[in-house]
Amino acid sequence: MPSTAEFYAVVTQTTDILELAEIYIRKKAPYLSSSYIKRKIIEREKLGETYVGHKTIILHVIGTQITADFGLYLFLLNIAHWESLYSKKIYPINKVMVMCVNPKLTSPEFKFLLKFFNCRPEQVEHDFGLEKNKIYQIK
Repeated sequence: MPSTAEFYAVVTQTTDILELAEIYIRKKAPYLSSSYIKRKIIEREKLGETYVGHKTIILHVIGTQITADFGLYLFLLNIAHWESLYSKKIYPINKVMVMCVNPKLTSPEFKFLLKFFNCRPEQVEHDFGLEKNKIYQIK
């Protein structure tokens, strides 16, 4: 089974998290509309907490319009605040993982997730010190 495509970006955040996720998702899946992406994220957010600790949230875009599963890892250079629709709590975050999955396709495999989850801010430039705000595929 081929592994799921995974991408990352080191982001100088200038917008809210939903808009930021939508911008980067559309770089890899321009056929998805902004409204579809936001609607799918919000639908899933209402079902359960997306904050997973370590200043990290995992957003989900689950839908049949996705033609190939992919993961998107965003390292924020500045702390942002995420207000959970599920718990109504506000969390400081600096990492956003977005899982874009079509439930009719094979099960996705996100090999980079553990490394992303455990990465501290001071490691980002050392481990991923590439051009800011550009998206890279993980090989």
